[in-house]
Amino acid sequence: MAPANVLDVSLAENAGYLTIVATGSPLLDDTALNHTLQGSAADVFVTTNDNYTKLGAWSPYAFYPLQDPTRWAALIGDVPKDKIGETATEFYDRGYGIVHMHSSHDYSVEPADLQDVLTRVTQQKDGTAIRRLQEDRRLSTPAPTFRWSCDDRS
Repeated sequence: MAPANVLDVSLAENAGYLTIVATGSPLLDDTALNHTLQGSAADVFVTTNDNYTKLGAWSPYAFYPLQDPTRWAALIGDVPKDKIGETATEFYDRGYGIVHMHSSHDYSVEPADLQDVLTRVTQQKDGTAIRRLQEDRRLSTPAPTFRWSCDDRS
């Protein structure tokens, strides 16, 4: 049986409610984003849903820079406590507006590090999180000095 078309399934289920489609893989068909005949095909696309050690490098911002980041969600399981901040920063920088991290692969149990995750998400929301794009990149370092000469002795 062929997989269902994301756009068709979303339109069939969307009755004016927030629609979330979990593809678990990059969304390369932009018709699902831009469909306007009956409203948006989906409000949120979950394009990452995997274990911390198996995460790919897909970046929604690279493919759809004009889309609101809240259109993209990532569900990441088995995140080590010492990697919460780093993982959140990476996914927010990729263009995800919704990042859910869990200490287990089983989302039905309460995360062991719930407070750490909530603290990091709050930092992102209130703007106190330091992002790689905001870090000091030493752009003000002195420019290299060049000396041009000619070796022609004629």
